[in-house]
Amino acid sequence: MIIKIFNNHVDVRYKKHKRNDVLVFDEVGSNILDKTILTDIEHTILCSRKEVLYLNLKIMVCLMKNIIKAFFRDKHRTLYLLYLLSCVESVKPKIVITLIDNSYLFQAISRLYTKAEFYAIQNGVKLEVTLEDMPKYPPEAKLISMPNLFCFGRQIVDIYKKHGHKVDHYFPIGSLIGGYYKSQASSSSADIQFDVCLVSQWRNDFMCSDQCAELKRSFDTLNRFLSRYQKERGLKLCIATCSVEQGEREYFKDFYDIPSVEVNNFNRLDFSTYRAMEKSQVIVANDSCAALEAFGWGKKVLFCNFTGMADYNFPKPGIWSTNKVDYDDFSNKLDNIIKMDYENYYSDANETMRYVMNYDFSKPAHVFIKQLIYDKIEKGINP
Repeated sequence: MIIKIFNNHVDVRYKKHKRNDVLVFDEVGSNILDKTILTDIEHTILCSRKEVLYLNLKIMVCLMKNIIKAFFRDKHRTLYLLYLLSCVESVKPKIVITLIDNSYLFQAISRLYTKAEFYAIQNGVKLEVTLEDMPKYPPEAKLISMPNLFCFGRQIVDIYKKHGHKVDHYFPIGSLIGGYYKSQASSSSADIQFDVCLVSQWRNDFMCSDQCAELKRSFDTLNRFLSRYQKERGLKLCIATCSVEQGEREYFKDFYDIPSVEVNNFNRLDFSTYRAMEKSQVIVANDSCAALEAFGWGKKVLFCNFTGMADYNFPKPGIWSTNKVDYDDFSNKLDNIIKMDYENYYSDANETMRYVMNYDFSKPAHVFIKQLIYDKIEKGINP
């Protein structure tokens, strides 16, 4: 039943959650978990963004108990947090997993519910600026705190510890999606068709408003520089779009002669961005997660920070990064990467690749995590 609460349409469900050993916290990203990790593992999905309201006797009883406990122990816990905690209690899982690692609600419940093991999977790039500008409410949200985090690489461990965040166990095993693509969906005989691939980071919320002006400025500068470079060098360029919105295509028309540049149609299910990167000799981006994943594969990448803010700099500087807002510097950097022998580039960048994206293709993230879940449920042994 759909009802309207505070101008939001909410799906009210009276049916009980199915009891399962595995609970997926947050429906967002659950389709990726279904495809990569939970293919043959039964699980329950808990919607956690107020789009669904679960109302049944079991949850209501749990909620009343949690409200009473909070009244005497911690009055700062929100009603919605207690409600989600009650939903978890009603499922009684052994494993709770999420692809939304920055969810404060997941993190808070992971410290409150002690009868399950909680695992978050990193789903995007984490920069200094994002960790310094944490939410102010509730106050506890400023501290990232959870038992287990599957992260891209040692870089996350270092910056989380630097900023005082509390993760009990880190598993630096590379990107779940990037590792899955490269080991399961990649074309091993993919031919190089383009000299350069631009990984788009166009977002309507900051490209068409004053929000995040520094990111818009950086992306505009990158496209201005790259379009000039492409025309001067006569290179084959493709653009990996990140949405199906017409506004994104219109944006690129302001910079590029589109007939001479291939603009790929975004298709998440077909891994369109990964395929475009794989077919290109060099990848150019600001701080794209997809470009970082490809960097971890061993691809040549140039990360460009044109915000003028050091917080957006690449974690470790090198031939793979630039932050100088100067066309000549940009073109020289890109010239050098394109001309550079791959073995030399890889030799220089390999340590940094592992630092930011620690793949092990003999046991990629989806295999590692699935095996851990099996072990915890069936054998109860640590990985």
